[in-house]
Amino acid sequence: MFGNLITGITVLIPAGLMPALSEGLAVSSREIGLLIAWGGVVLCIGSPVMAWIASSVDRRWLLAGSLAAMAAGAAVSAISPSYEILLATRLATL
Repeated sequence: MFGNLITGITVLIPAGLMPALSEGLAVSSREIGLLIAWGGVVLCIGSPVMAWIASSVDRRWLLAGSLAAMAAGAAVSAISPSYEILLATRLATL
């Protein structure tokens, strides 16, 4: 349940930061909204695939590894100099 909470927060965080992200990256609010939309698409497609691939991995190690990957992705996203890098980092993280 903790992992689902963190994943949900990670997907939706750009919604609360739209004005700051839009100004800082010099893009429109529409493009910032695409960060959420593409994140949802990646989760819908990637979640079942990753569940199938990771079915033999111990759940505790899987949760710890995925949370560590999300933390690393969030750190890289925080220092992204452009929208394209931010989008690619978020998609890879999710």
